[in-house]
Amino acid sequence: MPGHFLAAITQYPDLACDGLIGWGETFSSPICPGKDTTLEFCQDVFKEIFDLFPYEYVHMGGDEVEKNNWKKCPPLPEANPHGRTEIGRRFAGMVCT
Repeated sequence: MPGHFLAAITQYPDLACDGLIGWGETFSSPICPGKDTTLEFCQDVFKEIFDLFPYEYVHMGGDEVEKNNWKKCPPLPEANPHGRTEIGRRFAGMVCT
């Protein structure tokens, strides 16, 4: 997360940056961390995972992300001016709170 979400994005296209669904140069399209609805979706998914698996830690990845879509996404400059890598880190932190 936020990469490897193509199956979810295919079913819920609003999770992606507008109109940017498919494969990039290396990985599939990531979710859009600039949308509140995407954050809520991910928090709901993790809540279900945490309820199913009573472990203290869950690995969520975050290193394999096609960040090129984030250059073209209107919500992201407002969401985080610190760069695309930092956008993914901050999103992961918000999902886990």
